[in-house]
Order: sequence, then structure tokens, then C-alpha cells
Amino acid sequence: MEDKIFITHDEQNNVTGAFGFEPEVPFITVPSSIWQQFAIYKKEDIVIEAGQLTVSTDALLVTQKAKKVRELETAFQVASKLPVTVGKNTYNGGEDSAGKLKGALSLASDMSQSIVTFFDINNLPIELSLTDALTVITTIGAKYQSDFAKFQAYKVSINTSTSVEEIQSIVWSN
Repeated sequence: MEDKIFITHDEQNNVTGAFGFEPEVPFITVPSSIWQQFAIYKKEDIVIEAGQLTVSTDALLVTQKAKKVRELETAFQVASKLPVTVGKNTYNGGEDSAGKLKGALSLASDMSQSIVTFFDINNLPIELSLTDALTVITTIGAKYQSDFAKFQAYKVSINTSTSVEEIQSIVWSN
């Protein structure tokens, strides 16, 4: 496998750096042999000619889209795990929480119990009927599904964006 140089650039397509490792900013990958030889090269909308590098708008959009998806994925992970209040009690949110509570409910039901104990965000025990427990689980699950659907819709918006400005205007909102 050929060594690669990672070329970083700003929104105006100006080269901001060249690295022998993957940087934590939007980048374009250029084979190092090409970079070292300053050869005329065109691939994936990157042109290196006589030592100058130009990044096309298409390549810039690809990197900006990837950066925005990563940003919104982080926002989704945070939002989907926010606490959820059901009645007077607040529980940990998220897919994992809903799954663990569903497991506790299932076990209580399998044991023919009429009450199950959940724990709120302060780790205080809350005794619930099986029906009330199911309400807690479905409320947490619905919140997670809503956040997931929002994230998916944002990804569609990002992928159909045609400018950096349009991509940058997409922000997570609760």
C-alpha cells in the first residue's frame, strides 16, 4: 500500500497543511509519491501541478459533509441520552437504558411479579406496576427513536447540500 499525505484546507480551498498522518480536520488524501515528485496529478478532484495544490469545490463539499455528520452524530449521542421524565420521576435516557429497563420488566413478568423496581437518575428505587413500568420504557424508547429519526433527517439534508454554507447552516436543535 502506498504511503499517503493528508492535505488539509480551509473553506476557500487554501492549503493549510500536509501531514504524514490523518489530522483531526477535514482533509484530502494524496499519495506521497505524487506529492514528493510534484507531478501533474488529478484524482478525486485534487490537482497538483508544479508544486501547487488546488482542491475543487466537490472535494471540499465531501470533506465538509463528513465533518458535519461527525458533529451531528456527537450531538445525537448526547441528546439521545438526556434524562427522561415520566410522571414525577426522571430516568436515564437512551437506547441502553430502555433496553435494561425492558429486561427488568421482562424478568419481573416472567417471575409473575406485579411490581418491578426501577431506579431514577439519582439511583433511588421506584416501585412500579408492570403497566407503569412499560410506560416508562416506551417513553424513553420513543425519545430515543425521535432523536434517531432527527439525526437521519439531518444526514439526508447534509448529503443533499450543494454548498459549504448550506452544510454549515445545519445544526442540531432540541
